[in-house]
Amino acid sequence: MAIDAKRTVPGYGLDCPTEQDLLKGLTKFMDQSAAEQTWDAACRQRGVRRPIAQQRHDQLLSVAEGLVSEVQGLAQIALRNVIVKCRNYALLAKETR
Repeated sequence: MAIDAKRTVPGYGLDCPTEQDLLKGLTKFMDQSAAEQTWDAACRQRGVRRPIAQQRHDQLLSVAEGLVSEVQGLAQIALRNVIVKCRNYALLAKETR
């Protein structure tokens, strides 16, 4: 399903989640360097090149879903937050086309 990830979903005000959103969430629960290293390793493991373009929120979702079981504690919450936002964005964007 092709989604225009450059737009806010009309009527919902929901922007497509970005890699920066994910990293910002992770850095609330781990230092910047650890967040970057963790994310880098997860992307490499899954063959995803960084930076992840906003149009490829499917890649962001895929890496976040894989990484969520590899981190502990509050960092999992940050990842789950981005996962939910990616899924919601995809569903709402599809409905409002």
